[in-house]
Amino acid sequence: MDLREKTREELLCEIHNLKKTCDYLYNASCNLDDISTFNRKLSSGTEQIASSYRKIVSIRNMLADITDYQYMPVKPAFHIEKKEGMYYFRFNEPLPHRITIDKYAGRLRYEYDPNVYYSGYRSAIEQWLKENDPNLFSQKAMLYVVNHGSTQNMRDNDNIEVKTFIDAAIKGIFIRDDTPDCLSLCFDFVEDEKEYTETYLGNINDIIALLHYNLR
Repeated sequence: MDLREKTREELLCEIHNLKKTCDYLYNASCNLDDISTFNRKLSSGTEQIASSYRKIVSIRNMLADITDYQYMPVKPAFHIEKKEGMYYFRFNEPLPHRITIDKYAGRLRYEYDPNVYYSGYRSAIEQWLKENDPNLFSQKAMLYVVNHGSTQNMRDNDNIEVKTFIDAAIKGIFIRDDTPDCLSLCFDFVEDEKEYTETYLGNINDIIALLHYNLR
């Protein structure tokens, strides 16, 4: 089952849950003799509706960015596993250089084909989702990006492009949205003979604890 079919099933499931909750509240409203019982059922039903709403918004956000890219048949671009409550991504190569704005042409300028990177990220996450169910972070998460390589070829952290990766593999899958209230970013560099990128996605406290450990 690919991500699109999995997403469709999740959407139908939430629509079914919403219908059940609405029926539950309708039946509760037919008997108002016991107000305290009705209020308890109303509170429970409202929480269930809010939960379904958040899940549907996440599905919408995940699908929103798909149309911004052209999907291409490429190999998965990273390996993913869960480590102590965090998600660990090991990329086959370094993340690309950040896009720039060509003010004369009035459009974005890429030093790479974003569709190739997007497709590689999407292929990897779809493969992982076939056998794993992600946990949507209920609180603000942090993405810790660690670039490996030689100091001679080192890129400035503020020039590392993560938007395509977040659009393809993070937003709507692990976090509701990529807005500042849902996601923080942290960058680091480690001198290494090999050039690649690894990232950790987790609760802010877990990522900070990891930072403290790495800086010892």
